[in-house]
Amino acid sequence: MINDISGPLLANTIRVGGVVVGEDVKFSLPEVKPVTSEYPGLGKIELPVTGQYDTMELSITKTGIDKFLSLLTSPESKKIEIRAAIDVLGADGTKSAKGIKAFLTAIPNVFPKIDGEVGSQPEAEITFGVTRYQLYVDGAESILIDKTAGIVRFDGKDYSQQINSLL
Repeated sequence: MINDISGPLLANTIRVGGVVVGEDVKFSLPEVKPVTSEYPGLGKIELPVTGQYDTMELSITKTGIDKFLSLLTSPESKKIEIRAAIDVLGADGTKSAKGIKAFLTAIPNVFPKIDGEVGSQPEAEITFGVTRYQLYVDGAESILIDKTAGIVRFDGKDYSQQINSLL
């Protein structure tokens, strides 16, 4: 059976506290990488540690210099929402769009350098340390990692429940 084929990103918006601060900008959602540990065996076995994840980072490339640059970079926790539409080719040959939404709690790591060149729009890449990352794909929750609340969910399955019940 042939599955739908996800195509190019069609458009996106970036919101901070509900205010649109960017449209059709480059972004990189966090990599979710578990902390690993060695277990004894016939030699070493390195496996993920349940419920422990490395630092998560978000980056947004802001085009232009405007009042939203300071809103993104002020040194305080922010609720960031990224919405995007992706072109999809269905198994039956029809095209449609599906949506993704990412909700993040993040703190800027730096006030970025601003790259500028005559005849081009200035750009600034802003990176953030992320404490909470929730991703929805086509209306369904795909992942939720909340480091401060101790929540780990993938595809609706709560992987932190067993650990939390023992505390």
